[in-house]
Amino acid sequence: MLDKANRIIFYGSLMSAFNTLSRLGISQQLELLGPCSIQGRLYDLGKYPALLPARGKEDTVRAELYAIRGDDVLKVLDAFEDYRTDNETDSLYLRQSMCPDASEQAAWVYIYNRPVVESDFIACGCWMQHLKHKKALN
Repeated sequence: MLDKANRIIFYGSLMSAFNTLSRLGISQQLELLGPCSIQGRLYDLGKYPALLPARGKEDTVRAELYAIRGDDVLKVLDAFEDYRTDNETDSLYLRQSMCPDASEQAAWVYIYNRPVVESDFIACGCWMQHLKHKKALN
């Protein structure tokens, strides 16, 4: 059984459909375990989404679960997400523990640490689906 320090959940630009993990130089240190869902609310911040805590059981976000296979992965991701362990108040995201798919095995996930505009709420709960819909409208 993996503990939360060995698993992480991505719901936006770090998902496998994007090249972000390769650009960060950590793709070889992560293993995609598969799709998952987590409780939360997604918001469109433009180039990437924000995840906030769920308000009710209907607030579900589609995501991907990864196993962490490298020692420096969290350090790289914390810098990318602007999470500062020594200054959480000023951090853009906070790294917290969450259980995907009602699992008892927790994983790390980045939660947005700023206010959002409610009109930017992504009702479908899926960043990829939301991007396809936005592209179709343009």
